[in-house]
Amino acid sequence: MNDTGCGYGSPQIQRAYLIPLAEQFVKISVDSSSVDEFSDYIIRDKSTSCNRSNMKLWRKDACKALRLVNTRTMISPVTKDSPVMVDESEFPKLDMSVDLDRKLPRKRSRMNLESTAESISARCVSSTLSDIRHTVPVDLRRQIKSFLACHLLSDIGLPVWPSLLINGPPFCGKTTLIEAACGTLGLKIITVSVGTVPSSIRPWMDIFTQAKNSSPCVLHLDDIESMEKHSSPVGTFRLTCLLKSQLLKDMVNSGVVLIGETRSLLASLPQSILDLFTQKLTFGMLNEAHRLRLLQQYLLDDTDFIISPKPVSSNSHQLQLSENLTCLELARRTPGYEIGDLIRLVAHLKMACLTSKLNDVNDDDDANDNLNNLDTNSMECVKNGQKVHVNFSIESRVADNSVSEPVTYPLIVTREIVDQALVFVVPAVKNTAEFVTIPDVTWADVGGLETTRQQLYNRFMLLIDDWERAQVLHRRSGGVLLEGPPGCGKTLVAKALSNQAGLNFLSVKGPEVLNKFQGESERRIREIFERARACQPCLIFFDEIDAICPRRDSDESTGSRVSLVNQLLVELDGIDKHRSGRVFVVGATNRKDMIDPAILRPGRLGLHLMINPPSNVKERLSVLSACTRSATTPRIENGMLSLELIANDSRTERMSGADLENLLELAKQKAQIARQDFVSQANLLDALSELHK
Repeated sequence: MNDTGCGYGSPQIQRAYLIPLAEQFVKISVDSSSVDEFSDYIIRDKSTSCNRSNMKLWRKDACKALRLVNTRTMISPVTKDSPVMVDESEFPKLDMSVDLDRKLPRKRSRMNLESTAESISARCVSSTLSDIRHTVPVDLRRQIKSFLACHLLSDIGLPVWPSLLINGPPFCGKTTLIEAACGTLGLKIITVSVGTVPSSIRPWMDIFTQAKNSSPCVLHLDDIESMEKHSSPVGTFRLTCLLKSQLLKDMVNSGVVLIGETRSLLASLPQSILDLFTQKLTFGMLNEAHRLRLLQQYLLDDTDFIISPKPVSSNSHQLQLSENLTCLELARRTPGYEIGDLIRLVAHLKMACLTSKLNDVNDDDDANDNLNNLDTNSMECVKNGQKVHVNFSIESRVADNSVSEPVTYPLIVTREIVDQALVFVVPAVKNTAEFVTIPDVTWADVGGLETTRQQLYNRFMLLIDDWERAQVLHRRSGGVLLEGPPGCGKTLVAKALSNQAGLNFLSVKGPEVLNKFQGESERRIREIFERARACQPCLIFFDEIDAICPRRDSDESTGSRVSLVNQLLVELDGIDKHRSGRVFVVGATNRKDMIDPAILRPGRLGLHLMINPPSNVKERLSVLSACTRSATTPRIENGMLSLELIANDSRTERMSGADLENLLELAKQKAQIARQDFVSQANLLDALSELHK
């Protein structure tokens, strides 16, 4: 850097060239601390010998000059609106050619966060709570309406700052609920994305001042979890302390209510953020009945269900389900879908139907060119079960005096279109750590285990099917521990139980809970049970539960493992405290002796069921039949007779369910090698012989 080709050293270059350029850059730049943008600015200025080839030599001094100017600006700030006056005679110009054809890679300039408070404004909302009566539970609508009415439309006379935190999965309708409540009560709302507000107290003071000037007003903070991501944990704690000490106390009886919104679980948020809010509301997942009503509205165009106050376009194409498809089936196949997910699903169905309709109209057999010769002015469609030729041309509609009455035609939704749509449109909650759904495993997929099935029915199904009577009798749900050797179907039994009972299934692998950082494993346990309570009725299945609750008196049990067991005990005891919530726990292990005895006592995981391998010919035949759908999937030569032959073979004694399934998989492989579309009896015997070499 001391030799730049013009006789100037680093101090002279900084004083004569870089510092004046840095002063110009700070005045006109959005991000005055970006060294990359300042370097690009130096090259574009053409007043120095700096170019892209020797920029590395200039970069260090450029950084020093920019840091010096920023320090001066902090001490005596200069407004960005003031004109930039530069006396070019103070320093000489260097005639050096600069290659402007190539551009240095530069970072994306960040948004001017300082103007966030100036850009927001209060607005009025036209939607009301009656518009979302079929999509949001009535208890949530009543709670937020009473909360806003008490703090803004009446004086409760208590020195409590009015703040509410709403959490729920993505696209469940949190923002819609807040806006509908404001529209019902005639309140103004200011929506602020927390991630765009600088982590200092001054922008927040401006936002709160603007909310007070618009009172009665609701200050809606979206993505409240961004407060933690936007700064360090220490910075988050300091900011929340400043908000509580300087701003929230002034909100009492000021006509402003603070409502935060987050898609994160409450257990995953820092306690300093939770302390900002005096009340909490939690959105649960849509159950099958809610999904059915929404699908009836969007698919069948039922006018009794209205989500948005905006009128529906009269020329929108109405969807019509095929004869072998119902809304009830769609509702059962969409567990975990929220309102926004269902809207995306219906939109995908409509686009797929339109594409299929356009492809069917074309007479060209070439699939690659099936849209080139399409006549978009006419189409043959189905109406009231009969084919009708519809002309969409403007001339024909003018001749018929029907321009003001747009022509609509139904779009037939087939099962194939639904299958493809469910693959492309997945629920947003699936991207979270704990995806809750109802498994598609039934008792028909579980061979044998009749005694186990009856015991589980007495423990769970009586509680679920007759919940009111169970509440009167004060029955305790408790938990179940499934024990047995590997491959006997413990996970399969838990999934079949969840499917039969209609419970949301939350599967947790024991080792996944463990975390090397202190306190993270305990927080993970709290998040799991909080997610289950939000998705009730729910069944939590802990696979390999011995990994998270070892004996506390053993030598292998460390301090972190002891605290993890204690946290699990607290959550298991808290299930019965929430008697209105139906959360059930099932654990699975093949090492019962390693589990802490406190977990296994009655009231926690008190019912212990042994899942043994098939012990007789009947049970082995039942497992083989369940794996092949009664010898139909895949097709077995001689049907059940071949499976019965395998079940009676002495070599299959002591085989578990997983071993029998592996036997069938090996037989399928041999059938494919032989170019067969079915599994022959010889394939089964060869596979059995290969396993017992």
